[in-house]
Amino acid sequence: MTSRPSSLIETIRRHPFRVIALTVCVIAGGALGAAYLPDSLSMPRRVVGGALLGGLSWLIPSFGRIIGED
Repeated sequence: MTSRPSSLIETIRRHPFRVIALTVCVIAGGALGAAYLPDSLSMPRRVVGGALLGGLSWLIPSFGRIIGED
């Protein structure tokens, strides 16, 4: 059995809802970060920080589902 690297396009085709959920979380995190992170941070840092936190928040249910499978 040989393993071949999967491409990004194949991953999107196999898991469209997870990719959509990740995209929504990252965009929403960026918007919320821009709005609610402290003004002492520059705007690009607030947006990127919020996007990272949005992406990390997506991992919680994703890994919970992976770990919870029997």
